[in-house]
Amino acid sequence: MANELADRPFGGTQDTAVQVEIDKDPEQPEPAKTKRRSITLSLPQVVVEQLEAQALENKHQGKKEKNVSALVLVALKKAGYKP
Repeated sequence: MANELADRPFGGTQDTAVQVEIDKDPEQPEPAKTKRRSITLSLPQVVVEQLEAQALENKHQGKKEKNVSALVLVALKKAGYKP
């Protein structure tokens, strides 16, 4: 049984798997892939809680910055750092 399930995509069978293509604007260039690296920051607990609350609120509202990393990146860009 395990061998039968091993070759199936998650959530269905091979026959029911659907390939989804995103409509791309041919005039827009592909976004450059930037290499990411994890770091550790020590911040006051209240700041971490505020960042997490803002990220959750953004997620519920469908905004772009849906996690703490995205919020930090926006703040760094405003401070003059370039990704």
